Amino acid sequence: MIVTCEDCGKRYQLDPLLIKGNNAKAICRNCKHIIPISKSEPVKKKIVDFTTLKRKGLGLRVKIFLLFFLVPIVLFGGSGFLFIDQLNKLSAIISEKGSNVVTTLAESIINEKAYAVAHEVTRYLKNHPTLTQENFFYDKEFMEVAVQKVGETGYTVVNSAPTKNEPWKIRAHPRKDLIGSEILGAIKARLNERDFIRFKKLHDTAFNTNQITTGYYRFLDGKEKYLAMVPVKGTNYWVLSTTYIDEFTLPMQALQKEANLITNSTVRIVIINLAVAILLVAFISFIYGLKLVNSIRVLTDVTNRFSVGEMNASINLKAKDEIGDLAEAITRMQESIRWAFKRSNCRRNSQPGNGK
Repeated sequence: MIVTCEDCGKRYQLDPLLIKGNNAKAICRNCKHIIPISKSEPVKKKIVDFTTLKRKGLGLRVKIFLLFFLVPIVLFGGSGFLFIDQLNKLSAIISEKGSNVVTTLAESIINEKAYAVAHEVTRYLKNHPTLTQENFFYDKEFMEVAVQKVGETGYTVVNSAPTKNEPWKIRAHPRKDLIGSEILGAIKARLNERDFIRFKKLHDTAFNTNQITTGYYRFLDGKEKYLAMVPVKGTNYWVLSTTYIDEFTLPMQALQKEANLITNSTVRIVIINLAVAILLVAFISFIYGLKLVNSIRVLTDVTNRFSVGEMNASINLKAKDEIGDLAEAITRMQESIRWAFKRSNCRRNSQPGNGK
């Protein structure tokens, strides 16, 4: 059973079996007031152990963690990884599209070179009707028109289409020893079987259609070459314009590598910033949550002690925020209750018949 001192309000828990008789008295250890005890007195309140009281729902620290750490981190992390994914996609698109654009531009340059040389050869032969193919190499002006540079290592040549008596033959070439030789025979030694078939197919298509023919083949070094074949109008001749395609694409590939390096660097910076932000938010949330929860625990402990009669329980908490305002409010409430008990004791002591 629980008894309460009417003077100071302190509560005591007594075992009813230790009380002899129906009525007994006890002395308050706090104010020395005599407390009458009746065995038949009903228990008005149940003692609550506040230290073992289980709260319902999530604690304040968990809520702070969820609201100020987990939710922002999910948002920051999701946004960061979405940014990284979009950045990688953008880099891939730029690289792929850029490479395609440069390749298309290179093919166009090689094609235009073949058209231009074929037009110039047509005009030169028209203006020099006596010039025969056996004398092409010895006509310096014609060779300057027929053999022109394409890219860094490529060039244009003039070949004659096959007839009943002759196959494809080289008529104008930078190398004198190749002039007059069969082109397919000369090129076969420099290509593997598969690429030779591709090269021969280009010539067969050009001969059968008598139209510009373009395509790729590989030399033994494994590098792609692009070939454009344009007929010389009114003659049996063809202008071939060819060079390595990577002469045009290598600068773009270097640019792509630089873009990839910048992208990877940006990704690393974003990841580092995200990691720092996560650690910083975690640290701030932990420190702030710990300080807030500890302050609330101090207030709760003092309030519980005061509620069971420890009138001297005081709040030793210094804070300049709402928690500090709450601590001051509880302290004022404690002072008001203490003064109320003192006034009650004074009135009781001043009444006639008081035993003190």
